[in-house]
Amino acid sequence: MDLQPIWTDRYRINWYEADANNCASLVAICNFLQVSAFRHARHLGFDYTRKDGFDRLWVLIRILIHMDAYPSWNDEIDVKTWHRGAEGLVAMRDFEILDAQGKRLGAVASHWFLLDPETRRPVVPEINDCAISSVWPVAVMDDQPGRILIPHDLPLIRSITAGYTDLDMYLHVNNARYIDWVLNLFPEDMHRNFSISSFLIEFLSEVKYSEEIRLFASINPDESLVKGIRAGDGKTIFKAKVLWKKR
Repeated sequence: MDLQPIWTDRYRINWYEADANNCASLVAICNFLQVSAFRHARHLGFDYTRKDGFDRLWVLIRILIHMDAYPSWNDEIDVKTWHRGAEGLVAMRDFEILDAQGKRLGAVASHWFLLDPETRRPVVPEINDCAISSVWPVAVMDDQPGRILIPHDLPLIRSITAGYTDLDMYLHVNNARYIDWVLNLFPEDMHRNFSISSFLIEFLSEVKYSEEIRLFASINPDESLVKGIRAGDGKTIFKAKVLWKKR
């Protein structure tokens, strides 16, 4: 089988994936990205699923999303993705989001760890030789997801307790749920008057069932900063930076 270095999936925006502005939500877009990433990894032979369970876990650690425009309900989009190889423990995967006519709507750069499920520690990606030959070393954009500097004096906005529907098959909170938590910090009129042009999130620690997360944030229509801190041990579990533009 010939391996495809660039993988493409087409998605239609369902009504339940559109927000109050009739645009695809950022959470829906992130779910599309994850599905395409899994499908491409499976095609290349390093999705790490086994008949007897999961003996390696791909975990998203940072993702930077730039959106020029958002598709509307019932629109079709193409998600293109490719892996750019690895630097040490970090595997890199890029995405391009296009409308049905091929116009770019967004660009995404992401960094991943491969974890040992027993130790929960990163291991060097065991990418097979065929997959290595399919590396596409072209960055979708100049910007790359980096570490986020957050002031210590952000106000506490709310606390959230991780529930059952927040969990994925690995029994920790799915990364799309963090994005949900961030978006719900901002008032309705802010979402109505502004759209997110750039979203950067850094995942620092997993969250498990019933853990309380305190969300601290600056709410403004230019740059918004958010951090989530686990109440139990005071550990920062994620940081996010959101840039907005007027609709």
